[in-house]
Amino acid sequence: MTRCLFLVFLAGWSVLVSARTETSYRRIRRESVHLYYQESDRSFAEQAAEILLGGLPGMQSVLGVSKVPDIHVVVAESDAIFHRLTAGTVPDWGVGAADPGSGFIFLKSPRITAPHPDAHVIIRHELAHVLLGNATGGVPVSRWFDEGLAQFLSGERLFRPSIRLARTFAAGRPLYLDEIDDVLTFQKERAALAYETAHSAVSFLIQKHGEASIQLLVGELAAGRTMDEALRTVTGQDARQFEGGWSEEMRRRYRWTILLDFPVFFSVALVLLLAAAFWRTQARVRAKRRLWESETRDEIPDFEKDATLY
Repeated sequence: MTRCLFLVFLAGWSVLVSARTETSYRRIRRESVHLYYQESDRSFAEQAAEILLGGLPGMQSVLGVSKVPDIHVVVAESDAIFHRLTAGTVPDWGVGAADPGSGFIFLKSPRITAPHPDAHVIIRHELAHVLLGNATGGVPVSRWFDEGLAQFLSGERLFRPSIRLARTFAAGRPLYLDEIDDVLTFQKERAALAYETAHSAVSFLIQKHGEASIQLLVGELAAGRTMDEALRTVTGQDARQFEGGWSEEMRRRYRWTILLDFPVFFSVALVLLLAAAFWRTQARVRAKRRLWESETRDEIPDFEKDATLY
């Protein structure tokens, strides 16, 4: 998630005030990474530093970033602190936020979110936002590209077909890419759909034009091109044409995936079982009817034959 520079100034001020008055913040510095945390979050802070440093080289390579900016990470020890640091703009389902322009990342302490099995993904996700913002010089980037690329760079892969996406395409009501701009106003379920949609769009871009297209697009955006202009230069398609190609691919890909959805699968299976039961019942009825007809013919006397006996 991205934050504006004003929020970073507000957040930095809040951190300094908190460090001097309400709480006792510690600091870890590892190369370009600075982490601010409370003693009870030391283990998480050290883990976060390693994750950030480990993720930098690969992201730099994809984005074409040579110089890494200073990255400041604040671990919020409570929902109230996180809410204050982000000026209340992050929904309840959010556990991290970033301001690409200044290199600030805000993370909720695992003490208030419970240990998250994908903590490394969340941390790398926010790092990707910072590096993308640095690579484009702070130029605003379409949210679908920003969020989709952050998921790609952080290692968030959809190893299995997305039932959530399949449902929307099966119903003919997928999210438009520009709708993702409002993701922070969405409820959790719709937000999850928005992130999956963004991920699929960026994955489609890379599938069709190669990973090198990311660096080319970032270069175009850094030069002041709009997303529409950048896409046209790199892919030969404007934003509308790109989205049309992506939508068509998703409809083709998810044509049968909806059958893997448990409620749908259960319904289809139930219908097939009922149909099979009906067919077997009808087959038995026909077999019995043939047997009755055969037995009835055997019991009927042959009057013509008997008449010749008299």
